[in-house]
Amino acid sequence: MVTKRKIILPFLLIGLIVLIGTNALPNAHSQEQGIFRVNEHNIRHSHNVRVQDLLPVYVSRVVDGDTIIVLINNPPAGLARRERVRFLGVDAPETVHSSRPPEHFGWESTEFTRSALEGKNVYLAFDWNLRDRFGRLLAYVYLPDGTCFNAMQIKFGYAHAYIRFPFQFLEEFREYEAKARAEKLGLWR
Repeated sequence: MVTKRKIILPFLLIGLIVLIGTNALPNAHSQEQGIFRVNEHNIRHSHNVRVQDLLPVYVSRVVDGDTIIVLINNPPAGLARRERVRFLGVDAPETVHSSRPPEHFGWESTEFTRSALEGKNVYLAFDWNLRDRFGRLLAYVYLPDGTCFNAMQIKFGYAHAYIRFPFQFLEEFREYEAKARAEKLGLWR
């Protein structure tokens, strides 16, 4: 005796194979459409990123030298309309800490970030980890002309290269910091 289950099962398997072949099933990256990861594209230098591939955002507020609040018009899955963004590969001197005074060159770093980004449209690129342990987005921030703001901060001495955790442009940022130190720029004066 043939059951309905034995008759339907082969048709379900054929249907599944057809769906897989046409990419109709969601894959691991489909929930991240609109999220450009530099490591997945094997981009070795920050200046090789094309802004047209990145997530456009509006910077509503600068928190400090390495953290901003952005608004996303059409956020991809997994992102909210309003996000706190921590710059990848950058550690700016602290200004916002309730129990400690601002660090050396902290206000200058914050003002540099504010004048460059606040109230402006920028683009975000991502790397291996989308968020840090505090839930902030980890991103490279790009100006409309294609300049990586993270790299610019380090080049001009407004931040250290944050090399505690790996990221795609680690060696590049380390070189920028060494040059800024040698030239006694910004916080290295």
